[in-house]
Amino acid sequence: MRKSIINYLGMIFNSSIWFIMSFLFSMFLLSLVSNKYYVVYPLIIGVCVLIITVVLRSKLLHLLINNFVYSTTMYLLFMIGIFGFFMGVPVFCIFPGIIWAKFYITTHEMEKNTTQRIKHQRYILIVSLIFLLLFMIMSAIIALMDLYTADAIKGMLGLKYTVTQEMIYSLIIFGGIFLFLTQYIFEYFIFHNAEKKILTTAST
Repeated sequence: MRKSIINYLGMIFNSSIWFIMSFLFSMFLLSLVSNKYYVVYPLIIGVCVLIITVVLRSKLLHLLINNFVYSTTMYLLFMIGIFGFFMGVPVFCIFPGIIWAKFYITTHEMEKNTTQRIKHQRYILIVSLIFLLLFMIMSAIIALMDLYTADAIKGMLGLKYTVTQEMIYSLIIFGGIFLFLTQYIFEYFIFHNAEKKILTTAST
């Protein structure tokens, strides 16, 4: 039952990501050739891509579960979407890696090849942490280049004092370390608890 729900969510995830990214990408291409703000054409393209993903849902789900090139691509698109939606704030960028780890364990908990399973877990852990680090670096560059970052932080948090450049550097460094460790800990315990459960089940 749980696995079928995860598979169903995987199909929804597949379709949603392709629809959103095709819509945004076509909007971007149209903005390069015209100053007018078109929504209809990107929406039509997005709906067409959505229909294709629904038709190919079983094959795409199979790729998402078994093909690491495809699953990594989907993870990266998910990261880009979240990064853009929250306007470069990387706080929520830890969730794609955690979801990827949980999705993999749920769909591969019956895999008998322990060496292969652990190898894949390490791949997910390392790749997701590398991409998280890259997105945090991009966020830091944007924050440091933007002249209004201090005012934005002050307004967002409702601070009454002036936000200095030193505070911004501290937020970037300590906030980045916190996010990196948080994602690592969550993914580590997801994999660790799953392996412990698999070993317990195998021994009974």
